[in-house]
Amino acid sequence: MKSAAHRKRGCKYWFKLLAVGLMGGFGLAYCGIMALDIASITRTAPDPNCCSLPTDSTFAYESINFTSSDGVTLFGWYVPSKNRAAVILLHGYGANRSEMRPRAEMLAQDGFGVLMYDMRGHGQSGGNQRSFGWTDVNDVTAALKFLHHRSDVDPTRIGILGFSIGRQVAMRAAAQTDASQAVIDDRPSLARAEDIPSSADIGEWLFKLSNWLEDRVFSVVVGVPAPAGVAEVIGHISPRPLMIIATGPDSDVEQRLAQYYFDQAREPKTVWKIPEAQHGTGPAVRPTEYAQIITDFFDKALLGKGR
Repeated sequence: MKSAAHRKRGCKYWFKLLAVGLMGGFGLAYCGIMALDIASITRTAPDPNCCSLPTDSTFAYESINFTSSDGVTLFGWYVPSKNRAAVILLHGYGANRSEMRPRAEMLAQDGFGVLMYDMRGHGQSGGNQRSFGWTDVNDVTAALKFLHHRSDVDPTRIGILGFSIGRQVAMRAAAQTDASQAVIDDRPSLARAEDIPSSADIGEWLFKLSNWLEDRVFSVVVGVPAPAGVAEVIGHISPRPLMIIATGPDSDVEQRLAQYYFDQAREPKTVWKIPEAQHGTGPAVRPTEYAQIITDFFDKALLGKGR
């Protein structure tokens, strides 16, 4: 009897040990994947030869640079304004200012000044790491100051258009300062896990939990506290007009995120859905309509046209 009981206790012991080992293994694997992900996210994306426009460019530009509040120098292009208004364009993660060329041409053809610059850690700009947009908001403030000193720009007629990561930077920057008068956000993105809409779906709940854990580790790596989420601050953009451009089918996470942000925002606000576009390809799939939509928005918001 004693021998049988001993064998029984031994089986339980080894089963528990195996379970703990498997859980530990999964935990270590998850931490390893997270570490690799964060290393990739924070690694700079320099490209000294990134920024020359093809000879068929439809606008003339000036090569410019300005310095953010923490001493990081940011390089970019500026297309002088013909109507006293200007728009800052913010590109996506791992890209550079050249990504915004189609949008820049649309706005420049309508007479707007256009400021494009490489976000910190990207292209030709300085910065020893990328921070998923967390530390980029003050760079937008520096860009606004640059435009305030331009003789061709009325400081009360400046807008922002952000794409992808540039989009959440644009939203948070507009909420932080009233130096911009209108915002377009092309293709919703997250600033932190709290921006993910709550869901009863176990998969989405785990996705949110994973992002929450990654935010905490990411904060330690970049050395800054996690900023307020987009959903938390988006209401502060009002009474300045906001447009959200959402791509993908209605079931897509981008559309759900766009609707969530739209619900948190205050008037005046509008959302434009392009279901056949993916990840900001609106200018490619609907070039004429895209140009008309964004120029009409800034014409009304910055120049008072159409009111």
